[in-house]
Amino acid sequence: MLANARQRLQDRGLDAAGLIVGDCRKTGYDDDAFDIVVCLGVISYIEDYDGVLLEIRRVLKPGGTAFVSFRSKSNRVFSDRVAMAKAVGKKLLRRMTPEVFEIGRYLDHREVHAKMLDLGFRYADFVGIGFGPLRFQNRVVLSDRTSIRLNRGLARSFQGLGWSWPFKWVTDISLWIYTNPVP
Repeated sequence: MLANARQRLQDRGLDAAGLIVGDCRKTGYDDDAFDIVVCLGVISYIEDYDGVLLEIRRVLKPGGTAFVSFRSKSNRVFSDRVAMAKAVGKKLLRRMTPEVFEIGRYLDHREVHAKMLDLGFRYADFVGIGFGPLRFQNRVVLSDRTSIRLNRGLARSFQGLGWSWPFKWVTDISLWIYTNPVP
């Protein structure tokens, strides 16, 4: 990944010297080192992502902004009617099984949001990115092109109605924006 990033930066005439390999749970940067921290698609790949959120809080300056994204767990249920029926059935029968960690898992936005607030972050904004492909029994049923058109139409409809809440529940990618309060 670093080789790809270096090449892409060099191809654009940009400096690639600042690229490093590191652990997002323990970066080695000073406290309050950054005005902005961008954590895109990371926390779904770490079993206990609390350490990542703590590190973001530590290195983010007071008044700074954190961008955190992940795949939305509820999107899987809303985009596949069979998955929705199974989820409702399990809930009705109270047969909820504990989740086992899997790389690239989908996360519940309510859980991530609560953790950010518990760390003292202030909610600033949310951006939902796409609704993902429509599925039936976990199989994609529409072409990419049709899915994109459907996604855009749904987004325009929700925005036209002034509805922001559906984005938090049904979008594929959740991008949450928080600020680190000034003491």
